[in-house]
Amino acid sequence: MRRGWSTLVAARVFPARQGMVIETDSEKVQESRKSILELLLSDHPNACMTCQATGDCELQELAYRHRVKPDAYPGERHRHPVDSDPNPYLHIDMNKCVLCRRCIRACHDVQGADIWTKVGRGFEQRISTAFELPLQDAGCEFCGHCADFCPVDAIGFRAGRYEVRAWELRKGTTICLQCPMGCGAVYDTHKGKVVTVHGDFEAPANTGALCKVGRFNYNFVNTPHRLQSAFVRGPSGEQAPAPMHAALDLAAAKLAEIVEKHGGSAVGIVAGGMLTNEEYYLLQKLARGALRSNNVDNVAGPWQLPLYEGLSSALGWGA
Repeated sequence: MRRGWSTLVAARVFPARQGMVIETDSEKVQESRKSILELLLSDHPNACMTCQATGDCELQELAYRHRVKPDAYPGERHRHPVDSDPNPYLHIDMNKCVLCRRCIRACHDVQGADIWTKVGRGFEQRISTAFELPLQDAGCEFCGHCADFCPVDAIGFRAGRYEVRAWELRKGTTICLQCPMGCGAVYDTHKGKVVTVHGDFEAPANTGALCKVGRFNYNFVNTPHRLQSAFVRGPSGEQAPAPMHAALDLAAAKLAEIVEKHGGSAVGIVAGGMLTNEEYYLLQKLARGALRSNNVDNVAGPWQLPLYEGLSSALGWGA
């Protein structure tokens, strides 16, 4: 705000000028923020006791900080249908929406999909798809980026809903497990189970964006049938668990024996479809440099083809 002005100016839309004095936390600014919050809460469910976003809600945090009274402006409230969209990934409750339009900007500026838009005017203005179509019919790619940006759970994730609170989750940052792009992902876990996945805004490869597969294809991590250790085959053909270092030593010895007897052409390496480019590079260096073999291939990603359809024919390995 410039000294002497009678009105407040939004910093994000007003250009800075020579000699301008900007105050972002003056008494007048505080009063304005409080009034705006009270107006928002006048048409908000305010059901924080049972809301999934409790503890991770920007509106709740601001209301607490400014000591806002939720009933300062009683009046008409919206009654939008809750969870009316049949998609399996996103939970929609536009009664919570504060019309910040972050979902629109995330969908347009980051994903380039233009699924969300604002419809109606005045009190009837709301966030919706074009012609109010279901998300899938509107062409949604289900990247989930809108849910990452939504501050109040108007657009949220179905996973973990009514099962775990935000403060019970543990966050871990890693590389997405789905493809070689190397996107950064933040995994929310509870009691050893992955609950939700978010984009890592500090990762240079994706700066917070994730595709549908990277965000929602994680249940294979939670399955009880997932291998917990390496296995080696005994003399009679049975498989038994073994320490990883012992299994690697045995595999190295067997490969060296095969290469010694039959040459590198007798060895082929098949990689999974969910490794990084760096891991693929190291794998082909191992094949060509140590095993003297050009028989290197990888299976397609799990969202494209069954496990072995990405292989070249058994007689003609891909280079």
